[in-house]
Amino acid sequence: MSTERKPESLNIAQLREQIDEVERDALQRIDPGVRAMVIAVCGLVLIVAAILPWVSGFSGWQVVSGSASSIVGINVLPKLFGIGVYVFGLLGSVVSLGTRRWGVAWLCTFGCGFFTVFGLVSIWSQESSPSHAPGPGPGIGLDLALITMLVLTITWARVVWSRPGGVFDNEQGRAE
Repeated sequence: MSTERKPESLNIAQLREQIDEVERDALQRIDPGVRAMVIAVCGLVLIVAAILPWVSGFSGWQVVSGSASSIVGINVLPKLFGIGVYVFGLLGSVVSLGTRRWGVAWLCTFGCGFFTVFGLVSIWSQESSPSHAPGPGPGIGLDLALITMLVLTITWARVVWSRPGGVFDNEQGRAE
């Protein structure tokens, strides 16, 4: 009788190990739900913002690529902001939605948040100059990119915090 129970306990141990592995994998994944559409629309808005003027009439893609910097003395801050926008706001969002990994989504959240603050500094740098005279001012594309990055930061924060046991866990209050 004891020889018959050993294979059963071995199978139960293997089953428990598989269940634990599935649970660990599930905890590393995100489910953005409807927020995925908001993130996708923000990605589209960032592409449109690249076409609109950012600084001194130059479009966002010209500022990021550096082709406008050689013509006019454009501050380096909008260029760095643009690089962050397209690395974290666009590329990071695509990778996060594609992989649905929690760690990648957190990285995207922090990157979008950091470059949102950096975007505020970029706009401020365009509105002021060392001579205390008004600067050239930001274009509509720079403003649109900043607002979109703020929306992305908030949306990604809600996605990563909605994981089971997280701050915005919708199932937490419904179970009781």
